[in-house]
Amino acid sequence: MKVQLKKWLRSFLSLKKSEQRGIIILIVIILIINSFNVIVPYIFKPKIDPKFAQNKNELLSFIEEQNRIIDSIDKLNTNLLADNTIQEKYVLTPFPFDPNDLPFDKWKEMGLKEYQIKNIKNYEAKGGKFLTKNDLKKIYTLKAEEYMQLEPFIFFKKPIKARNTKVKNKLIITEINSANESELIKNLGIQKYLAKRLVKFRNLLGGFYIKYQLSEVYGLSDSIYFKIQDFITIDSTLINKLNINTVSFKDLLRHPYFDYTTTKAIINERDQNGKFNNLSQISNIVNNSTFAKQRHYLVLQ
Repeated sequence: MKVQLKKWLRSFLSLKKSEQRGIIILIVIILIINSFNVIVPYIFKPKIDPKFAQNKNELLSFIEEQNRIIDSIDKLNTNLLADNTIQEKYVLTPFPFDPNDLPFDKWKEMGLKEYQIKNIKNYEAKGGKFLTKNDLKKIYTLKAEEYMQLEPFIFFKKPIKARNTKVKNKLIITEINSANESELIKNLGIQKYLAKRLVKFRNLLGGFYIKYQLSEVYGLSDSIYFKIQDFITIDSTLINKLNINTVSFKDLLRHPYFDYTTTKAIINERDQNGKFNNLSQISNIVNNSTFAKQRHYLVLQ
């Protein structure tokens, strides 16, 4: 650096006086201009247009709001994913059962885990009995979601009472999906108003697929059900099923197993993504607690 400076001074001194004076004046002008650029902003502060400041604040607020919306969507997607995981985890396949002394393999067939079944058996081994449906909640390893799926299928066997030697009306085996009101009254000995309700409910359903659905008929008590259950047969081929790819919103909502929320979700999914290819697609968009019953009334065409 010093060597270069000495060379520059030597070259400068070798110039004529007029040339040296011109270089010095040029250096001074450059220094003045640079100093002016540095000092002026501090002396003369620029005026900021109020509208510009307002627009800037609005823009910043908009960006902040968009970031909040994005965060909310991310959280919602995370929660939905967690809900789907929970639904898949707790989906059971129940059938009518008496929880007292139910064999290990029957519990497992409904989808319970081995450790849950062991807790049930330990409860029974200690003298525990299930006297009401709510007693099943005593099994602490049974999740609330699982109990909700099992509860409609729980029933309790009653001891058979000695019958009178004289039987006035002998019950006759009856196919429940084809019998009319008169046949139900004559063959099963139920009252006229119950026969009428049973046929009306059957028509709304499209038919019965298991006997225990009869307990869903309003006014048909457990005592009547246990009396007639052994004289009932079911022909599931007579069930009127709904084509999920063409059924209207109104017709699907009319079915007892499809509420407004479920119906809306199914129809919206079909309208947005086209026809369903598999019934399992429906179990992914609606609550699985009743899908075990709903699937018996749906068909893909």
